[in-house]
Parts: sequence; structure tokens; C-alpha cells
Amino acid sequence: MDELVEAIRRNPEDGARRLVAQCRDRLYAVAWRLCGNAADAEDLVYRTILRGVERIDSYRGESSFFVWLDSILVNFYRMSVRPKGIRVLMPVEEVPEEEADAPSAADMLARGEDASVVRAAVAALPPVFREVTVLRYFEDMSVTSIAAALNIPEGSVKSRLSRAKLRLRRILAGTFCEKKASNSMPDEKSRSEKP
Repeated sequence: MDELVEAIRRNPEDGARRLVAQCRDRLYAVAWRLCGNAADAEDLVYRTILRGVERIDSYRGESSFFVWLDSILVNFYRMSVRPKGIRVLMPVEEVPEEEADAPSAADMLARGEDASVVRAAVAALPPVFREVTVLRYFEDMSVTSIAAALNIPEGSVKSRLSRAKLRLRRILAGTFCEKKASNSMPDEKSRSEKP
């Protein structure tokens, strides 16, 4: 990546082409998982690449170049989902006890559940939890890298991941229970046929 950074510094236009060729797909995957639609993901990637090239001199190499680009992308994402107007800060809610029988995303995937159910559950998370979940479980970033990308303490990353898992467990438990109930309910034809 040092070669790419130097290429961008030497010749921003050619460096931008190389940046797109080397990083676009990875950035798009993160953006799509955060915002859930192709148009917004493309916009986030375009803005991230443009900002990365414009601000290449601010990259100091304290973290990997990918982490630096991810932090730019996540900041643009945050700005896009931030409510307009006055924001009222709410107190952090209490973290509820784990529900033992609620399946995890990994359990559902291991049982062959459709990955789209898990993606939909992640998309239903509030942005602050979706960010850490996507970076950790879809992009396989370490807690340290996520903290650097989001500019938050590692403890906050761990806390958000824990709370995200609890919420996912509840969402997926609801989906699992609905699916189980619909599979166990007799259809109209079998109800009308009495022995």
C-alpha cells in the first residue's frame, strides 16, 4: 500500500486510477453493507476515493491505508444517516440479559439459514451498531483496527459489538420463531379436511 500512497502523492490523477482499481470493490462491499443499496454505496465509494486523494497528505501511516480509507467511508456514511436539524442526545440504554434460546447469526448460517436473513437483520441495526458489525464480521477487521477507523476507544468497539450481537440475536430469534411457526401451521386445505 505504501507504493499506492506514494503514487497518489506523486500524480493524483494516475494514483486515483490505481486506488479505484485496487480498493473500489473492497470499499463498495463495506459501503453496501452499511447502507444497504447500490446507489448510496456507489456514492459513498466515490466520495471516499475523492476525499482520500484530496487528503492524501493527511495520511500519516499510523494505521493501514485500508483502515484510513474505511474511516473516511464511515464518516461519510454517518453524515448521510445523521438526522437533520436539532439532535437530542438520549441516555445509553441498559444492556439486557442474553436470551439463551435465541440463535446467533453464526448458528443460523451453520443450520443453512438463508444469508439474506442475516443481512437483513444487520441492516435493521441502528447505524452505530451496524458499523462495528460490518467492519468486524464482514470485513474481518480487528477491534484495534475498527477503533482506529471509527476514531473511538477499543472498549467502545467491544461494547457496541456486544450490544449489536444482543440485538441481532433478538431480531434473528423473531425471524426464527416466525419461520418455525409458519412451518408448523397447517395450511388451509389440511385444516378443512377433518378426519
